[in-house]
Amino acid sequence: MIKYILKRILQIIPVLIGVSAIVFLMLSFSPGEPARLALGMNAKPEQIEAFNRENGLDQPVAIQYVNYMKGLVTGDLGTSYTTKQRVSSMIAIRLPATCILAFGSLILTYLVAIPLGILLAVKQNTWFDDLYRVAALIASSIPAFWLGLLLMLLFSVKLGLLPSNGFDTPMHWILPLLCSCFGTWAGSSRYIRAMVLDTIRQDYVRTARAKGTPERQVLFRHAFKNALLPLITSIGFSIGNFFGGSIVIEQVFGINGMGRMMLNALREKDIPTVMAGVIITAIMIALGNLIADLLYGVVDPRIRAVYSSGGPKKVKKKEAAAA
Repeated sequence: MIKYILKRILQIIPVLIGVSAIVFLMLSFSPGEPARLALGMNAKPEQIEAFNRENGLDQPVAIQYVNYMKGLVTGDLGTSYTTKQRVSSMIAIRLPATCILAFGSLILTYLVAIPLGILLAVKQNTWFDDLYRVAALIASSIPAFWLGLLLMLLFSVKLGLLPSNGFDTPMHWILPLLCSCFGTWAGSSRYIRAMVLDTIRQDYVRTARAKGTPERQVLFRHAFKNALLPLITSIGFSIGNFFGGSIVIEQVFGINGMGRMMLNALREKDIPTVMAGVIITAIMIALGNLIADLLYGVVDPRIRAVYSSGGPKKVKKKEAAAA
């Protein structure tokens, strides 16, 4: 199992190289000059030339990328073109807020979606299931920025119960987390409903019922446990979605996070800042998938046995030798 974990961690490296190369090329060839955007439209030619020379922008794009990756390997994320601050320091300030928003949304989503999805499976084709289907469609269609404005208008302006912007205290977290989770609750609960329904139609569930096993035990011990594998896959992908999708929420609620930083950096073509944000997001997505794969082994003993035996190839060799 340890070899498998190390192998998966090493596989993250080519993914990061590929993502960083694509984003760097797109930023380099996109319209706009970083020097002109950073210094202003009234900057003199000699100022622009000095800026490009100072930041290595006077070199070919391939050399710029190699130099950036050299710094990245040593832990140097570069210096922002516009703020002149170390990008690592900017991220250290903003990353905690984005992590709270992303992982808090993930936890809150599945704390609601899992029991709701099971309930929908139990109440299949009832009025509750039909009503929720319509409500889920409406909830999934509401844009996050519009919902955020409505929540601020109701709870902050009209009722005065919650703060409308910032992310300093747990009271500031409530509206952004609700806004981030609202649409995903609907989709995730319907997905869990479909997985549980597919599982309870299997032969082993019918056998358990035929033996007189209580319905609650059939549902949670047999059906839901075996429906966890696709759910784990969904959670692994959701980590990246919540982390990368925080831009809208941070902008609406004035949160000083990674998403807002990257949006401002894109406007100003601040390449080091955008690159750092993209790489960190890619790492989070890769780690989410890794965690999902590891949870497979916890949930499914067959997968754990495969990797404990040295991997799928060795298991196949042993089976062939036994035959």
